[in-house]
Amino acid sequence: MMNFPEQFAALNKAHVDAILGFAAPTATSAERFADLQMKAAKAAFTDVTEQMRTVAGAKDGTELLQLGTKLSQPMAEKATAYTQGILAAATETQGEFTKFVDTQVAELSKHFSSAIEQAAKSAPAGCAGTRWSRSSATRCRAASSRIGRSARRSRSTRSPG
Repeated sequence: MMNFPEQFAALNKAHVDAILGFAAPTATSAERFADLQMKAAKAAFTDVTEQMRTVAGAKDGTELLQLGTKLSQPMAEKATAYTQGILAAATETQGEFTKFVDTQVAELSKHFSSAIEQAAKSAPAGCAGTRWSRSSATRCRAASSRIGRSARRSRSTRSPG
């Protein structure tokens, strides 16, 4: 026999745990991106300050033109490094969220199977709906597994080397 109040309380606890489980990688990701942004802002401020002093010290137009070329190369390299940092942080965040979603899907599948089994135990003997529910649940789990594998393959082919 099903004990609905206990199942309802367990379901609520599972939902709260899932929300808190989602909050952790979200906070970590936000912290990662904020740290990257702060470092980039500090470095940019320092670079601009140094470049302004260098440009202010130019004695003529020729030296000023040479400085423009000389100062643009490090800026391009830093922009590339920043972009790579953003990409690495995004990839890491995606991995954390993928792991979270995979865990939640596995838990949901387990609870769904448990509910099907509990319903089968409560159903009259030989009930066709029970056999149909079990076979449907098996097909849904198989399809979910195929979709998950396909999504992971797709992400791995798009991940940076």
